[in-house]
Amino acid sequence: MTWSDLKEKNINEVVDCINNKLNEFESLKKVGYELEVNESTIRKWLNKKGYKRVGNRFVEDNKIDDDKYHISIIDNKIDDDIKYLSSEIDNIKSVLEWFKTKDDSYHIDVIREGDISIDLPDDSIKRTTIRVNNTVWEMFNKFADENKHYDKHDLLSQLLLESLLKYSRDK
Repeated sequence: MTWSDLKEKNINEVVDCINNKLNEFESLKKVGYELEVNESTIRKWLNKKGYKRVGNRFVEDNKIDDDKYHISIIDNKIDDDIKYLSSEIDNIKSVLEWFKTKDDSYHIDVIREGDISIDLPDDSIKRTTIRVNNTVWEMFNKFADENKHYDKHDLLSQLLLESLLKYSRDK
């Protein structure tokens, strides 16, 4: 029998035949010679079919089944996410349209509540990252929590403006 004839059979028969020949010849190279094929062809073909060589036998590679299981779970999760997104597409589109038209340049002329007065120039809001002393930042957060009716960016901008006006050399 040649390799061409053998590989046309049921995978279980092929594996049994190869394993029996491995017991007999004790070398896949000799088995390949007997079947008139290179040993790497046998090995690669069986690996693709979900078998791996352990010792002097080919056995099912359970890792492939585990991978198929995990891929199936991931596929199901992706399908669920796509179905959810599809059902919410109108809401998603409306939020995206709202976000595209959102203008960060709104202006608060003067608001007085207690002793706080927000009087900022009419300009857009700059998003930036700064480094702040931790104690000062905690004090600011506490101050902002006590004045929740103001946006943090307005409070911070007003505090910065007042400090600049107070300490500017170009008064």
